[in-house]
Amino acid sequence: MTRPLPIATPAPGSAPRLKALASDVTAAADRALDRIFPARSVKKVLLVHPPDTSSNLFDFATCQRRCYTHYPPFGLMSLASQLRAIGVEVKIVDVNSAVFVACQSAARSEDFDYEKTCQATLAEALQSFSPDLVGVGCMFSYSHPSFAAICNEVARQSPEVPIIIGGVHVTNSMTSPQTAEAFFEELDCVDLIGLYENDISFANLVQVINRNQPAETLSQLIIRGDDADITVPERRAPTAEETNLLPAFDLLDLGSYAERGAIGNFYYLKENTKSTATLISNRGCRAQCTFCSVRNFNGMGVRRKAQTKVVDELLHLREHHGIDHVMWLDDDFFYDHKATIALFDEMIRRNVGMTWDCSNGVLAASCKDEILDGASKSGCIGLHIGVESGNDEILKQVRKPATVDIYLKAGEVLRKYEQIYTRVLLMIGFPGETFGQIYDSVKLAEAMKQDWNTINVVEPLPNTPMWNALMADSPAQKIDFESIQYITNPVKFEKSGGTTKTGSHMSLGFNDIFENCDMNAVPTREELVRIRAFMDFQLNFMPVLRETRRTKLEQKRRHFSHILRVVAPGNAVAMYFLGQVQRLLNGTADAGLVTQLEKTVHEYPVWAQQFDTLSLSVTHLRNLTP
Repeated sequence: MTRPLPIATPAPGSAPRLKALASDVTAAADRALDRIFPARSVKKVLLVHPPDTSSNLFDFATCQRRCYTHYPPFGLMSLASQLRAIGVEVKIVDVNSAVFVACQSAARSEDFDYEKTCQATLAEALQSFSPDLVGVGCMFSYSHPSFAAICNEVARQSPEVPIIIGGVHVTNSMTSPQTAEAFFEELDCVDLIGLYENDISFANLVQVINRNQPAETLSQLIIRGDDADITVPERRAPTAEETNLLPAFDLLDLGSYAERGAIGNFYYLKENTKSTATLISNRGCRAQCTFCSVRNFNGMGVRRKAQTKVVDELLHLREHHGIDHVMWLDDDFFYDHKATIALFDEMIRRNVGMTWDCSNGVLAASCKDEILDGASKSGCIGLHIGVESGNDEILKQVRKPATVDIYLKAGEVLRKYEQIYTRVLLMIGFPGETFGQIYDSVKLAEAMKQDWNTINVVEPLPNTPMWNALMADSPAQKIDFESIQYITNPVKFEKSGGTTKTGSHMSLGFNDIFENCDMNAVPTREELVRIRAFMDFQLNFMPVLRETRRTKLEQKRRHFSHILRVVAPGNAVAMYFLGQVQRLLNGTADAGLVTQLEKTVHEYPVWAQQFDTLSLSVTHLRNLTP
């Protein structure tokens, strides 16, 4: 079978192409749909959310601690609402959530079977619903193996039902020959591929299949063929008005998602949260960062929903699903200051009464007093601010729309709002980045004085300029989608990664990483891991000893407690600094915590050695405990 040519990535500043299909493509597409859908009728669509990771990397203990992220499939709910609007019956099956439920219901790992759970969940949905079309979505590259496995399982169980796939990972994989080839190695079962945002194009495809629309209106689609594939490159992004349709929240038990895993990076700050959901107020981002695919996937600019519609959705979530905290999925939440303030004012005027956070990050240039004031009054408890680097040369290289001076000014404003827990997003290991340039990021983070710094080693993502440059330099490089993991959650998908008493990166030798090194040299991958540990310790833990504000100390107490309860139960450094926070809040550390710390340091020599290196004294903490 001839594979489809990779789709072209629009040049910055270009407009989406919206034109009628050429007659030969139209006729070929219509014939292909006749072959795939002999009855030319789609009345029922099953939308499937696959597991986030494969059985090979899924860790039973990590899932049982509720450490993995567990997001409701917002994109599928948006697609469902558009399909319902044209009279199509829709069901959503969340296989990822079913895996979580099965794992957390099992008393032992031996009682849990990942593969059987996936198979049984699909079987029940396929048999009870009898769909005319199955849609499977995939957002992250690292989910590719589980995504492909689900597609093939659908084909095995219901070989007569056509399959369409879509999502960020699917679109991004179509943009280069290397990724497209790797993508299709395990996906011969797929009949159609929806590209980019599919809200309108998917519903229109169904209309074309049902002969309610002409084939000339097809867009952003690949139709698989026996001899050749038909590519329809025309873009059809939903307008701001078209995104105002209420997502099909009723198709899922939204209130249960936060019980099974993490939604965002700030949920632990609310000890009495009923339930958390996700929501989006705009799509797109004004930035053009070379490591990010948002602009290529969503297109130029930002499309914002009407403020009244967004608040309607918030109230709907509160009143019908018991949600009291929302994580915004927006990539540029503070875009358009006037509209942002109007949204906050509307939330206050209509007494939404919910808290919220921006785990995806906001742009520093938008962190103004009038924005942060409205954010705090409307319920904001946490923000990620995308900084990435403290070196102006690197910022320019990766086309980050900010400078060190802008970051310093943003930090000054953010420090005024103590109730907002602000986490800085930093990246290390950009192409050609030296020790000295990374150390500039350390100095900037120290000067910004925010509450936490999330440090990631750069991982190029498909459909980004950085990825394309990498592929140009290494055209024969084998693509391993599962290894592409740029996520801000502390735990990546790896067996017991960072969760055992001796597995934490905080147990590495890192204190001397910047001593006696050539600051003009580029660090190796192994050195980047040690640098990350150094930055984590110096920027996130040590400042606790100088903190005097009770609001911030209470936030730190909840954060460190969360690390020890969920992320890394055996992390001796986190134990020590939780004890210090308890001392600063209450005058003394908890005796049980200190006993646990003493036992951990005694039983694991690597921690004893690290405490000596870092000049951390368990005895000193014990002497401060009654």
